[in-house]
Amino acid sequence: MSRYLSLKSVTLFYNGGALLEYEGQIPVKDEDTVYLMPVEIELAEHVFSTLNVSDFDGGAITGIIYQPPEEPIYSCDIKSNDFIRCLLPKLIGKNINLGLKGGEAISGVLLGFDENKNDEGNDVFLNVLSSDKLYRVSMVSVEHITLGRNYALELRSFAKGELKAYVGWKLDPGTLVKDKHLVNVKYFQPLGKGWKTFYHLYITDDIWVLIVWCEIVNATPKDWKDVSIILTTGAPLTTATSEQKDGGIVEHKINGPVTVPKLSRVLIPVSKLDVKGELQLQIDNSGKMSIKINITNESGKVLLPGKITVWKNDRLLGVGELQFIKKGGTASIEIRA
Repeated sequence: MSRYLSLKSVTLFYNGGALLEYEGQIPVKDEDTVYLMPVEIELAEHVFSTLNVSDFDGGAITGIIYQPPEEPIYSCDIKSNDFIRCLLPKLIGKNINLGLKGGEAISGVLLGFDENKNDEGNDVFLNVLSSDKLYRVSMVSVEHITLGRNYALELRSFAKGELKAYVGWKLDPGTLVKDKHLVNVKYFQPLGKGWKTFYHLYITDDIWVLIVWCEIVNATPKDWKDVSIILTTGAPLTTATSEQKDGGIVEHKINGPVTVPKLSRVLIPVSKLDVKGELQLQIDNSGKMSIKINITNESGKVLLPGKITVWKNDRLLGVGELQFIKKGGTASIEIRA
């Protein structure tokens, strides 16, 4: 996100999406300071509309700013044969160097360009002003165009799909004189998948222990390194789920430090519950055994839907699907060996 801000915590929502929280010290001036963060283009609108900034050193946030990528480049199709033609308006007023096919080079400011139609088709002519001459150069004779370093970097970022928009804020530093301010920055990021629950049930004699695991998916292009994670069924941007209505909001806090690499998923144990249950084993006439477990939820928490793996005396019995169970509710689950 920024060299000044570090990711502190991630709140993942059951129905998808995440609230990302950053913290760090940013440099400020005596007068109003504008601070911009590079953001992926497809996320910029979400960051802009949900951005929340707190200044812990007496500053006041006086505005939120969204600066999109410059439109002339962003609207060009880099795979099109007309890409250079589409790019030319962006180069007007900039210093360029034309390497001609004959080996000569022309450097100067691009004043403009025009098209000339002839029997062989259309030709584009560049009007370039050097220190003392005005050139009209046919694009047919141009082997390459050398751009300024900053513009070349921007174009390279666009070609690699790394072109950024910028979202930020305007800060009134207040009366407290400090060259840096500690800020907390939060915003919502849509993600395709929410978190899921998995269960491991361990049966030893009459003792039933249920371990709740949660799958955390980092679908972003950046690592979540040494962060705390909150998993919640609360959904700030959507209506309540049936699970919320029946059992309130389920929340798991993982204080960390937790690291989830980019574009990956991990399973983390979040709670250990004592449950009561009954194990039923039946053998039909063909000798095939069926397994069923009845679980009574006395944990004081609702149990969300998820795959359950059952172990008895360190032996794997099989897997099944646990459906939503209210507090104090009972569920019957068929186990596939």
